[in-house]
Amino acid sequence: MAGGICTPAELMRIAQAAVKYNVPLVKMTGGQRIDLVGVKKEDLPGIWRDIGMPAGHAWGKSYRTRKSCIGIDYCRFGLGDSMGLAQRIERTFRAFSDSPGKMKLGTAGCPRNCSEALIKDFGAVAIGDDKWKIVVGGAGGSHVRKADLLCTVDGEDAVMQIAGRFMQFYREDAKFKERSYTWLERIRVARVRAVVVEDSEGWGERFDAEVTAAIAAYRDPWKDGETPKTENQFASLITVEHEWRLRRSRTRSARSSRSRPAKAAISMCAGRRSRSSAPARTRCSRPRRSAHIGRVRSPTACSAGQCWSVRCTIGALTC
Repeated sequence: MAGGICTPAELMRIAQAAVKYNVPLVKMTGGQRIDLVGVKKEDLPGIWRDIGMPAGHAWGKSYRTRKSCIGIDYCRFGLGDSMGLAQRIERTFRAFSDSPGKMKLGTAGCPRNCSEALIKDFGAVAIGDDKWKIVVGGAGGSHVRKADLLCTVDGEDAVMQIAGRFMQFYREDAKFKERSYTWLERIRVARVRAVVVEDSEGWGERFDAEVTAAIAAYRDPWKDGETPKTENQFASLITVEHEWRLRRSRTRSARSSRSRPAKAAISMCAGRRSRSSAPARTRCSRPRRSAHIGRVRSPTACSAGQCWSVRCTIGALTC
């Protein structure tokens, strides 16, 4: 739901899919999306097909969401089209499917911050006359941090360019699992402003090219429902206990079907007595390979063919 907006037809498809597949929980999220929680794995391809909408990106270290207020059309305080910009951001930067940490964005139609853009990894706040204030490095989770002012730009095109360069710089420079606010505190906002806004390193065109390449290579993960990567990608998982019992049953069957010589006596080394009353074969005259005899696992024929030997716990053969 780009920009938190959906049509009545899309909303009806979501509701019908939830009823059809008996979804146990339908939840509105803080990122202005709808979660269908508890869907069976084997039902995923069907429910994705019936809904016919792109993935919501609620997982992974990647672009996550962009939150917007109602904007300029239906709010008397609105100074900019925050919904339109949010939709544009969503459809462009969801191609960033990998990054050091998750990235949450926000757009606000005025400085009242109804969409919490001032505590996002990247936020754009309308201030009038088609100007947008860009803030970065905010956080509103377990760590709460107000975003730092990066710059003020004219028009949505400039917002999109700064957003792409900022996120690409973050993707290349930050450490794994490092959120944008900790990365910003480490390298300082002045360094980010110099690279992203002033292009002090001359990386701007390369950043733009990397963003364009990522957009061109993007593939909606829900398309896996149409062409699964593996045969069992959407098969139900087998529990660990079930798998353990299955393997134990196979092991027992293999042991019971193992062929053993009839009436053969198994003579133990080091003077152990025979397990059978049948006469034991002649003890092998070959020298021992190991003096260590551990717990006996299974009888193994001597390589000389003159006796029955046993394998100790360290894997050495003794006659």
